[in-house]
Amino acid sequence: MAISWKGHVMSKKAWGWIAAAVVVIGVAIVAFPIRTTESNIVKVGVVLPLTGAAADQGKDILSGIELARDEINAHHPDGPGVSLLVEDDQSMPKGGVSALEKIIQTERPPVVIGPVASSVMLAMIPIAEREKVVLLSPAASSPKISKSGKYIFRISLLAPPQAEALAQYARSDLKAHTAAILYVNDDTGLSYCEAFRGAWIRIGGALVFEDAYDKTATDFRTHVTKIKVASPDVTFVPGVPQTIGLIMKQAKELGLKTQFLANYGAEGASLLAIGGNAAEGLVYASIPISEDFASSFRARFGRHPTIGAPLGYDALQIVWEVAREKGLTSEDMRRGLCRLSGFRGATGLTSMLNSGDAEKDVRLKTVRNGAFVALNPSE
Repeated sequence: MAISWKGHVMSKKAWGWIAAAVVVIGVAIVAFPIRTTESNIVKVGVVLPLTGAAADQGKDILSGIELARDEINAHHPDGPGVSLLVEDDQSMPKGGVSALEKIIQTERPPVVIGPVASSVMLAMIPIAEREKVVLLSPAASSPKISKSGKYIFRISLLAPPQAEALAQYARSDLKAHTAAILYVNDDTGLSYCEAFRGAWIRIGGALVFEDAYDKTATDFRTHVTKIKVASPDVTFVPGVPQTIGLIMKQAKELGLKTQFLANYGAEGASLLAIGGNAAEGLVYASIPISEDFASSFRARFGRHPTIGAPLGYDALQIVWEVAREKGLTSEDMRRGLCRLSGFRGATGLTSMLNSGDAEKDVRLKTVRNGAFVALNPSE
């Protein structure tokens, strides 16, 4: 018996085509789930340095965040889904303020991931506190950020544990006695300088040189010459990949013989591109990176992740876990982050302290044969 529609009679052949179409549509809905309501989406602001001196780190962190977003949206169709609102802070405090204000005025997300530099974050904190928007940095390291607000959190390594690990390595493993510090003249650089100076002197080391350079500097020959005269066993150069690469390259050109040490911000493609052979042997503080994450990252981007990517990945995964378990508002996010404990991610275990800082393990890495590798291969 044929079925009629709008006064017409359908043939068995036409009915067959319709049945097939229904099956195809059904399969498409299962394969590509559609979230139809805004209430099932967590909007996440992202403020990172995509241009300027810290662009290497910002782009790497963004890659990790994008990988996490795609995995969440593909593997958890029941939600909440994730959408990103990305702005460039241009590696400057003023750029961070403008980017945060723009995101809040246009979308007002419950949480913003970023920035990288402590100086940029310190400039953004008053706005986040005033607007009651959670600010979660994957990289800022200054002690000044600790307990700086109800809505302020970070999952990065702090400057003091990095400095402590490097100082202990220099004294115990290298048998070093003298050290120099060359740091960028901003809140980030000063926090590293103070942390290393304190750790080094506390364990009996002598500081023979200390100086700062401007954030936009590219010529470090005067500083390098002074360090050469001081002749330190080790030289701590906290900074970003591009700058550290320039310092090490110019140091080699001027014949400076010293063991360079750096913070975890050193890891980035431009360190190797600019420093070349001069970057060999650099030892820097880092964190563990899971092989599962590294494998997924390589499959997606065709390269090995540097330190920013897994931190960005973990930041968004933490945000999603909190949104799923606690809710989508900024208050839900704040309360959930305050209670975060034992989150296992790409960078190992992360727990949040009362200060808004994360508790994380420190690992030492080095540049060997043009690659970033564990200083101790067993780690």
